[in-house]
Amino acid sequence: MLALLTLFKTFLAFQEQIPDFARYFYNASIYSIWRSPRNRFIFAYTEELLLQHEGNDLLQGYIFHDQPNVLLVSAPYLNSSTFDIKTNRFVGPRDFNDKPGTIQFNLLQRYDSQLREIIWESGTKMSKKLQNLQGREVFIGIFDYKPFMLLDYERQPTVYDRAEGKTEVFIDGTEVRLMMIFCKLYNCTVQVDTTETSDWGDIYSNATGYGLVGMVLDRRNDYGIGGMYLWYEAYQHMDMTHFLGRSGVTCLVPAPKRLISWTLLLRPFQAILWFCVLVCLLLEILGLCLTRRWEQSLLPQTWIESLRFGCVSTLKLFVNQSTSYVTTSNSLRTVLLASYMIDIILTTVYSGGLAAILTLPTLEEAADSRQRLFDHKLIWTGTSQAWITTIDERSAGFSWALWSIIACLMQP
Repeated sequence: MLALLTLFKTFLAFQEQIPDFARYFYNASIYSIWRSPRNRFIFAYTEELLLQHEGNDLLQGYIFHDQPNVLLVSAPYLNSSTFDIKTNRFVGPRDFNDKPGTIQFNLLQRYDSQLREIIWESGTKMSKKLQNLQGREVFIGIFDYKPFMLLDYERQPTVYDRAEGKTEVFIDGTEVRLMMIFCKLYNCTVQVDTTETSDWGDIYSNATGYGLVGMVLDRRNDYGIGGMYLWYEAYQHMDMTHFLGRSGVTCLVPAPKRLISWTLLLRPFQAILWFCVLVCLLLEILGLCLTRRWEQSLLPQTWIESLRFGCVSTLKLFVNQSTSYVTTSNSLRTVLLASYMIDIILTTVYSGGLAAILTLPTLEEAADSRQRLFDHKLIWTGTSQAWITTIDERSAGFSWALWSIIACLMQP
């Protein structure tokens, strides 16, 4: 029987379901997207069942090492009226062997259901665990990354380095001091692990990794600190305790080039406006042609000559040039004057638009996106995982970077 009390985020497991629950809960803490820092666990079993499991493997799993709020309710046999209420030790020096029988449990009280009273009580409060860790070791994965983390093998005092197996490294830095203050307040011991921590590392899709985040995911470290960025891929499997500040990632690319083309002369007018200009010139040509043909109707004048006159005169007027033709007809003079006035307006507007375009140069698109970086065929100079992951499309909601402390107990 397995029950889940979602209201209080309390998990309840019975008898043979305890090992399965411990295993499934650990996997869920890595692969699920929901996590809670206020979990409560109640495991009920009988001593008879415990004896059937050789090596006490009924109560084994990372959950008994990493979770402080674990309550065990045991009875000598089924239908027993006497219950022992225990809890995992959690505080004090840790046992990293993870062998059956190594997890210690403290008896809190013994309760008799028939008498409905507590027949024995230790006086220890389970809620006091997190207030005094009693020297519990806290392993931090760090590498030399100033000013956030500093490693020195010559200065004092030194702390225990799990990678070397002895006390020999001095640690300091802005984020290291925060962990020192934390352990001073809650009575825990800071120890470091410099194994394979020359870089932040990365996490693979199968929930394994390398470097600093990989060691955290493998439970070799409890915390990873020092310039940890807010990466979506990493935090699918780990928890972030808190961030200390914001740090933007700036991608430096060559300046966009200026666009120079013959089409620059066409840009002052849009396509619909150029169409209107052409229609206006055609009307001028038609007006001059008909007027010239009607003026010279008594003379030997052909339509071809009139059309040529209309085209040449319209183009000259459009570029503000005079014509050598002398006319004595008032009608032709009126049409020429109207065409000249219209052309002056068009050329003035065009000259103003062209001057504005030449004053404000047009540049090609900047390489300000992942696709444009690819299209411009730019060669990367900063190929660190920190920069590549930051602009990854899967981290679209996390494209900013945060200097942060990462809590990696992997608790749903």
